[in-house]
Amino acid sequence: MIALLHGLPLITLPNGHSFTFQKSWIKNALQHVASEQGYGCWWFARELAESVELYLQREWHSNVITITELENIIKDLLLSLRFSDLAAAFFLPPPPTRLSLLELAQQAGEGYELLFFQLLKKRLDQVTQSAIQQLEVYGLDASIRHLFHRKRLGRKETKRQIVNYIRNCGVSSSWKASCSSPRAFEITIV
Repeated sequence: MIALLHGLPLITLPNGHSFTFQKSWIKNALQHVASEQGYGCWWFARELAESVELYLQREWHSNVITITELENIIKDLLLSLRFSDLAAAFFLPPPPTRLSLLELAQQAGEGYELLFFQLLKKRLDQVTQSAIQQLEVYGLDASIRHLFHRKRLGRKETKRQIVNYIRNCGVSSSWKASCSSPRAFEITIV
């Protein structure tokens, strides 16, 4: 028997990759389509995302669900609530991606701050040039401790530099040039 996180099935993509269900991903997709359809900041998105999560926990009897099946469940829910305009326009964007700063710091090696920034730039470029709309960056403090090991001098300034660097790369000129129309790109630093 396989125990799944919170009793939720894994979501599979057409390319065979799987990922865990994230309620915020569903909420953001619902909020995006509602905004596009003129609803503005739609308070109902959170409740619908919670309903989808409960449905998957209690009613879905498989360990996996395809992204298409999940999208159809959400469309059916919208239709049942008489939001046919939202159901017609709804789609699930690619799932959020996670980026570990500690892993990058470990690849760079202790004390190699410049190599860390090169690795970070390379990874951010890959993410921003893909169809990914959400990036969760984590391990900031642990990466700084790894880079500086015993030195305390410069940690605070480096933390600020990393955060600013990530924010600036999220809207880099190369990313803007590769997209014909601007799209929402959300970076969360945990």
